[in-house]
Amino acid sequence: AVFTQTMSVWLLLAMKGWLVATLIALSARAGLARITCDDGSQSLPCCSDGSTASAGANCPDGSPPTDTCGSCTAGEATVECIKEAAGSSGFGVANPCGSIDIVDGPVFAAPPVAESSNGSLTVTLEVVPGTLDAGLYSFQARMFRYNGATAAPGPTLKFKAGDTVSVTLVNSLSADGNDATKAHNTLRLPNTTNIHTHGIHVDPATDNVYLGVEPGASHTYVYEIPSTHMPGLHWYHSHQHGASALHLMGGLVGALVIDDTNSTYVPAPVQALTSHVMVVTHVALCSCNPTRDPFRIVSYQELMSGTGDTLPLRFQAAASNTAYGGGSVLLVNGQHQPKLSLTTGAWSQFDVVNAVGDSYMEIEIRTAVNAGDTACSMVLLAIDGVYLQASRAITSFMFAAGGRASIAVMCDTSGTYYFQSYPQNRAADFEACVRGNLVTLEVSGGSGATADAPSWAAGSFESPWYLKDLRGATVTGEWTVGVEQTAIVSPAGAHLGVGADCTIPCSGRSDCASAGFDDPNQYGSCPYVPFEGHHSGAHYRHVGKLCTVEDVVIWGRGATAHPMHIHVNHFQVVSVADRRYAQYWGELGDFRDTMPAFVGASRVRYALADFGGVIIQHCHFLYHEDHGMMDRFWVG
Repeated sequence: AVFTQTMSVWLLLAMKGWLVATLIALSARAGLARITCDDGSQSLPCCSDGSTASAGANCPDGSPPTDTCGSCTAGEATVECIKEAAGSSGFGVANPCGSIDIVDGPVFAAPPVAESSNGSLTVTLEVVPGTLDAGLYSFQARMFRYNGATAAPGPTLKFKAGDTVSVTLVNSLSADGNDATKAHNTLRLPNTTNIHTHGIHVDPATDNVYLGVEPGASHTYVYEIPSTHMPGLHWYHSHQHGASALHLMGGLVGALVIDDTNSTYVPAPVQALTSHVMVVTHVALCSCNPTRDPFRIVSYQELMSGTGDTLPLRFQAAASNTAYGGGSVLLVNGQHQPKLSLTTGAWSQFDVVNAVGDSYMEIEIRTAVNAGDTACSMVLLAIDGVYLQASRAITSFMFAAGGRASIAVMCDTSGTYYFQSYPQNRAADFEACVRGNLVTLEVSGGSGATADAPSWAAGSFESPWYLKDLRGATVTGEWTVGVEQTAIVSPAGAHLGVGADCTIPCSGRSDCASAGFDDPNQYGSCPYVPFEGHHSGAHYRHVGKLCTVEDVVIWGRGATAHPMHIHVNHFQVVSVADRRYAQYWGELGDFRDTMPAFVGASRVRYALADFGGVIIQHCHFLYHEDHGMMDRFWVG
């Protein structure tokens, strides 16, 4: 008996050692997970008819189970995340989140399109629970239902300048888990939704993110699109304060396309290109860098727990997912690594939305994922829905969270290439990046000739008045914003500094600490306060005037920059102290609506000429925004 017990213990220890060794070996994959049923049992085998078999039993039809999934006979599956060794240092990670594996994905499919006719577009978007299929796994989240189909992303809304766009948002979610007593600037209200039209130049009274559509309620947004609006790519998403990060990762997003047909505000070479809309989303049930660093990827499960979400997760791993668990996955139009067929030598337009609230992307085309040679040719056409004054040949492009780009792509040699997020730790730390193949490009056919690249010179097309070059304009107002990392190490301190002088006198964590700047309110006339919300009286930390041009100087610090987004008005980049902007992000004179708060001062400029009211600005790492890194200013 003693011998038997000794051997049993030895075997258990050996098995434990094997398991630990296996987990360590697998830790190169971001965000690993085990699946355990709430009743304590293991994940159950799957049957060909979709049902599950009890442990050790055959399927209902008597056949053996075919594979294993994350379903449980009763109750919910718990996704137990395994911390990656690379994230154990406390700040940052050695590698970005995501996977370098290549999978045989589905044929590329664009989201359904709801297009205007005779000057108007009327759509109904219903928010319902749905199954989000991330390729390697699936889980239940909140999604848009349109024309009877539930999907993430939602439909692409396509219309023209001068159109009237009517969107009725119907919230069919349950009120369970919506605890209105939870404190402002915390994760809360997972089942209250709304819509923000990110990038569209419209009346802020319509694009009203203060308005929350409660469970069982509906609201109709009516957008009057200015007749002078530049055509381009934008997007819409839920912007419910306290639940924004949860909703974006769950898929409450969609593309907005302002039609460029026959517009004088579009460069002529663009009109001939075939467009492929690519709405990129990021899902992660497990965090690959679970440190206290403010830029870590916050997992969907953490967001559920924080908001008090009671919607069942219903996690189910794909049959091929034997090691990856619930880690970071990049999706394009809701597909995992779809395959897009291109013609050799022909140019196509990729309209890409980084529809995320937690990470940067660095886009490249290569012969392998996270390696290989650069391949194909790319021409940058537009940033954040604004066409460049002159076309720009590129080999890579950095996307901020919420950013967009229109890129012309041509491969002159037949073959297979990978349009991928390939972060190289040169424009943002790996802690804020996700790597992985986005779209597999299958290039073939063609006449053997290579078409001319779409190109144009400055002055060859007209820009609408609100996007004219402002670098020579008379500036009548200036204010500053401080984006300070120290203030958000604890989520309770997530806020912006706004005032006459938000100069940050240090550039990194160590030199700020050695200089004694451990409290951002030591910096002078720049109070750091959390977002006050809508019902806080008439106090605004900045007031702008219509019919003027203003500068805002954005101060930041640290290797990773908070992506700052301003609603309603695009701004022009006038100067940036941090050399990384010119190296990797863009050029002075570009218009954007989302701008990283680089180390030191970044000066941007905008015209206030048509829309007054409350304008929102916030960090587009939405976990920060949900905790108060948001502010409002008044234009009148």
